[in-house]
Amino acid sequence: MNSIASLPAGEPEPEGPSLADLAAIEAEWPVIEAEMALVDAEIAVLTGPGRKPTDLEWQRLRAAERDVVAAWIVFAARWGRNGRAVA
Repeated sequence: MNSIASLPAGEPEPEGPSLADLAAIEAEWPVIEAEMALVDAEIAVLTGPGRKPTDLEWQRLRAAERDVVAAWIVFAARWGRNGRAVA
């Protein structure tokens, strides 16, 4: 994403994310989605004062943790260290 400091003088500020920014978000979307599911599972385990989480809630949490790790592995294998697609 371009910062205001990197824009040439006199050039208007962009209205929103660039196509490259949107492509990067789309590429990382499976990771974002897995992390949101993990947060949902964590909330289910941690909420409810005075109650013990069920076995199903713990299983859902562990599955969500595995999904996040798997999503990051796929993302890292596809995009490599430099943030560009690996052939």
